[in-house]
Amino acid sequence: MKRIRYISGKVQVQIIENYKEKLPNGDYRYGLTEIAAKHEVSLSTINNLARIAKCQGRPHGGRKLIVPDVRTMKILRDATEPGATLADVGRRNPRRFIVAGKEILKPLSKQRVKQLVDFWKKRQLKIHTRGFAPGDVIQWNERLFTVLRYDDTHRGAVRDHADGKVIDPFLWVSGNSRSRRVSAVDSA
Repeated sequence: MKRIRYISGKVQVQIIENYKEKLPNGDYRYGLTEIAAKHEVSLSTINNLARIAKCQGRPHGGRKLIVPDVRTMKILRDATEPGATLADVGRRNPRRFIVAGKEILKPLSKQRVKQLVDFWKKRQLKIHTRGFAPGDVIQWNERLFTVLRYDDTHRGAVRDHADGKVIDPFLWVSGNSRSRRVSAVDSA
């Protein structure tokens, strides 16, 4: 790589022009790695030339995400499931590593799941929840119920199929038992 004192003035001007050049949408036309490869200089040389020329520095990081990727969307949907804990979501969506030719699965931490959920809540992303809708038939502790109201992952109201009693509030998870949706064929 060349040092600044060995780069001709003409090439220095071209590097600065490439550094400043923008597209109509406001993005930079050339990335730093493209400029470095084109002029055979290091990234730090480009940044030093830009600083000497008093150019405005470029922002750190990539572009702002508008929608999450497929894996993150699955994590967010799993987090909206009734009674799902952050640990459950992390176990269902493990990270995959390859060590010595073998694939190893490691669950996401509760903290990482919470970070993802909070990040996309701030961006006000609309996620179609996997929650229950009024009229759904659910099974909990080997008993069948019909959902009357579903407020959030902690409360709601149901009607017991066995005796017709209304249970309000109804907790979707209690102890080790979780409620789950059953099809109309299963409930008949």
